Amino acid sequence: MKGGAWKQASSRAHPPPTPRPVWTRTHHLRGSALQAWQLRFSHLVGYGAKYYSYLVSRAVASLVWRECFLQDPFNRAAGERYRREMLAHGGGKEPMLMVQGLLQKCPSTDDFVDALLSDLDLDFETFLMDSE
Repeated sequence: MKGGAWKQASSRAHPPPTPRPVWTRTHHLRGSALQAWQLRFSHLVGYGAKYYSYLVSRAVASLVWRECFLQDPFNRAAGERYRREMLAHGGGKEPMLMVQGLLQKCPSTDDFVDALLSDLDLDFETFLMDSE
């Protein structure tokens, strides 16, 4: 094998190098120098915020659906309000202000939790409990 082909074949057998300069500035947990960086726990440190942001997005989407579209998904007035309050701004307005404008209230933590709970498939949970 020559040049690029050898480099591709050999890179599969060896983990990528640790990005030391960035790693040492951004992570405070250290692993063994002999261990591949992607196998260390410390690369998961920032993951929690990303995971929970998905839950918040899901809660907002569920809340918007329940409050604006559940009764009539094709309601023109609700669709126009959604376009005006959410879509028209692109990324130029604070997201929570857009949600407040659409819902015409400031959603509480309880509202978000209720929205997530309403999305649960209760039959699925029953199935899981019965299968144990």
